[in-house]
Amino acid sequence: MKCQCIDNMIICDNVKNLTLIDLNRILLTDSRFITDFYVTNNNIQNLNIPLKVKISKKLIRVNYSSNMIRTIDDRYFEQMSSLELLNLDYNQLESSSIRSFKWLKSLKYLYLKQAFHWSITGPNNQQLNDFLNILKFLSNASYLPYLEELHLESNNLKIIDIIWSKIDLHCLFPTLKMLFLTNNNFNDAIFQTSCQTQIIMISLVSNKIHALSYNSIQSLEWLKMNKENFQLLIEFNPFICNCTTEYFMEWFSTTTIIQKNVQQSYAFQCFNEYNNNQTLFNVNTNKCFQAKKHFNLTIIVSVVLSLTILALIVLGIVYKCRKQKVRARTRTVTSYLDQNTTYLRCDNVEDGVELVKN
Repeated sequence: MKCQCIDNMIICDNVKNLTLIDLNRILLTDSRFITDFYVTNNNIQNLNIPLKVKISKKLIRVNYSSNMIRTIDDRYFEQMSSLELLNLDYNQLESSSIRSFKWLKSLKYLYLKQAFHWSITGPNNQQLNDFLNILKFLSNASYLPYLEELHLESNNLKIIDIIWSKIDLHCLFPTLKMLFLTNNNFNDAIFQTSCQTQIIMISLVSNKIHALSYNSIQSLEWLKMNKENFQLLIEFNPFICNCTTEYFMEWFSTTTIIQKNVQQSYAFQCFNEYNNNQTLFNVNTNKCFQAKKHFNLTIIVSVVLSLTILALIVLGIVYKCRKQKVRARTRTVTSYLDQNTTYLRCDNVEDGVELVKN
């Protein structure tokens, strides 16, 4: 299969033994105004030979998905000042490779779905820390000032030692509107909200969420206040619907933040200790109220019984102590009397008895 030129696009899909030198040659031999460059399903492991300047400056959309790319030269995108869309899905990138994005001043759409070499196994603490620090680096220097969509699906990302929850993506990318975290390992949705944001959608579909925490709900409510049309997507998570998640279930039933479709209620299936086939739409929280009432009554009865038993024990101890004190006093008096007894001699006694106790 060879590369194809269609209108203002060059498409190189599954080209055997394709190299970066070949790509440059193809671009130079085509005199048309090329804006879209699609190089997919090849075996290009390193982006270390930049495209020619004349071509790079004109590119608006570049797709390098499914190429087994491991590293990207720090200056590879230097001349792509007009690039608005970059797709690096399904590669094996080192975290440090994303430093090369600093040249993409016009970038709006960044696709990094299952893009890293640890996407299958999941990053360890150091890898995740490096990745997040590079994101900070890109934003602190305003390298991606117009980024609107960030796709990080299927990268086994999760909250490790609260590293991720410390990252305020709204401060890092103030123009970000859509954040895709689908099919990762997040168990909550706590987002720092210290900056104004343009975010209107966050996807946490197919993660590891049992229920959203109180802090998570508060941060989402803030995002809703900031942008009235803000939506959270959380379908196909392993929700738990019992009394330990009552707060979340009640919030779910009333909130407009979560994008809900009753016709697709199976996407919100939840589980409890009885494994009932329930969804977050039909779960009954009144049972929790009855359970709480019964639990509170049980606690009250237990406390009363405990206090009664304690009072009886105290009374028994007091009675025993008083009884011991009375006995002690009796022995003391008897001993005193014994020690102070006088003996008188009786001269006129019979049967050999000489002393009588007086």
